[in-house]
Amino acid sequence: MTSASGLNGALQLARSLGFGGVVGASLGLAARRVLPTLPISESEAMYFGAAVGAILSRVLDSAVNWILAPVSRFVGFYFKLAQLYLLSAVIPKKQRDAIIKDLTSRHFLR
Repeated sequence: MTSASGLNGALQLARSLGFGGVVGASLGLAARRVLPTLPISESEAMYFGAAVGAILSRVLDSAVNWILAPVSRFVGFYFKLAQLYLLSAVIPKKQRDAIIKDLTSRHFLR
């Protein structure tokens, strides 16, 4: 893992946990206000809601990434082929064919 991808992953994790925490805390506070007979304080409801929200946010993020990963690889392969086609005036045919062969073998032989 490069430092740039590590930083990107850390930022994505922080964003996901932060968003889930804020939404969860808001829902916990709303639940406490709607149900005043709950035997917990408002701050405890916010803490619990933030923890649950952060966990659910990460679970949903992982599920979406798991579902969309094959689609992303498929689209990425054809996007690269389209880029090569558009750059056909700049890249020599022999080099372009070698790049296409390499892309094809990596895409279909994973």
